[in-house]
Amino acid sequence: MKIFLLLILLLLTTVIFSLNIIQLEYFFDSDPGFGNGTNVPITSSDNITENFNLDMNGLTQGFYRLYIRTKNENDLWSITISKHVFKFDFTTELHDIIAMEYFFDTDPGVGNGTNVPITSGNQIIESSIADLSSVTDGFHTLYVRTQNEDNKWSITYHKFILKFENTPVHYNIVEIEYFFDIDPGLGNGASVSVTSGTDISKNFVADLSSLGEGFHTLYLRTKNENNVWSITQTKNIIKPPLQSDLSNIMAMEYYFDEDPGCGNGTNVPISSGDDITKSFIIDLDELEVGFHILNIRTKNENNIWSLTYTKPVYKREDEMVSANIVSIDWYFAGSDADNSQIYSYSDFTISENIEANIAVSIHHLTQNNNYNMHIYAVDGTGTHSIEYIYDFTANFVPDIQIAESNNVIELLWDEVYGANYYKIYDFEFPTGGFIEIDTTTQNNWSTPVTTDKRFYYVTAIKE
Repeated sequence: MKIFLLLILLLLTTVIFSLNIIQLEYFFDSDPGFGNGTNVPITSSDNITENFNLDMNGLTQGFYRLYIRTKNENDLWSITISKHVFKFDFTTELHDIIAMEYFFDTDPGVGNGTNVPITSGNQIIESSIADLSSVTDGFHTLYVRTQNEDNKWSITYHKFILKFENTPVHYNIVEIEYFFDIDPGLGNGASVSVTSGTDISKNFVADLSSLGEGFHTLYLRTKNENNVWSITQTKNIIKPPLQSDLSNIMAMEYYFDEDPGCGNGTNVPISSGDDITKSFIIDLDELEVGFHILNIRTKNENNIWSLTYTKPVYKREDEMVSANIVSIDWYFAGSDADNSQIYSYSDFTISENIEANIAVSIHHLTQNNNYNMHIYAVDGTGTHSIEYIYDFTANFVPDIQIAESNNVIELLWDEVYGANYYKIYDFEFPTGGFIEIDTTTQNNWSTPVTTDKRFYYVTAIKE
């Protein structure tokens, strides 16, 4: 028998005057007194995050309360943090899961819940839609459990849910507004011009001219075509002292976790300018596996460093099955685009680095609407690269050709991606009165000449 315990703890210790934490200890159930718990080796710092394994050898199977506390360099102990844990014996032999069921609120007895079809295995991940037709509107408890090949049922997992009637109607967003600090009332914020759509992505420059230097809160909300306003989104910002002119950015550097001092981070080569966009590969070789904080900053020509941008990152230890790029994928977002439709290109030699010229069709998009194209590389493990996002306005005239030969008229047009078929219309005049005369799944169509003059147009149909 092997004993396993999975526990992730984030320790946040209140620090007085940034005193270093020098000791960490834990115990179960009964307090043995300060300094008498099980010691956890740490590197002293004023803020620590520590992953460690708990020694549970002396404990029998069952529930316990875990206590953790730290001591600073002035021998002052923190508040003790507690958490319920469960020790269980886990056999090395895993049995196949052969059944899954769920129920709401009241247990009908094992085997009497709603069955979920699954593929048996010792570890399964299953997505299923729960039937709520017999559940009334309001709060309920959903229960889920599984059965293994020895006819033993798992512990029942439960989760609170809310059922409410909601007709999935997507209304067009017609207005965006923002304001700072104090709400001026709905419709009274600074307006942002927008092309209406059910799902929009908008880049804009917020006017900070009326704000004083320092910290502020930016608020943003939208209104749909039924004059219903969205929930207001907030973000904290800082307006720094503004120089009379923009100084060129001359240097960029990054570091992880501990600040080595301005100018001592890892240098990123850049071309100087007052506004730069830079893509670069970050060297993770010296980092241990686990969570880290990436920090990036820039320096201008006056030797003034910017605020440091920070982002949590996680380094994982994977055996690289293949780092070769096997496809280039993309999708469109914004306006009426279907961002679940993924397009792929793989007509190239698989390699770690590729250069490819790809003709991307946008004929399925709407003329003059705003879109974002998201493009990324996929390697042999199925891992995606960072997405490159290109903003554009659909501005195209579909290429359609008409020709007559041997008393036959032939229409030829660009294929529209995603179309199931095309409808062909004709009429004797160029406006009004067009009648559908045929359909085709091809991007061409022909008919014998029957009159001296005829006008045609073609529509793409997606079902």
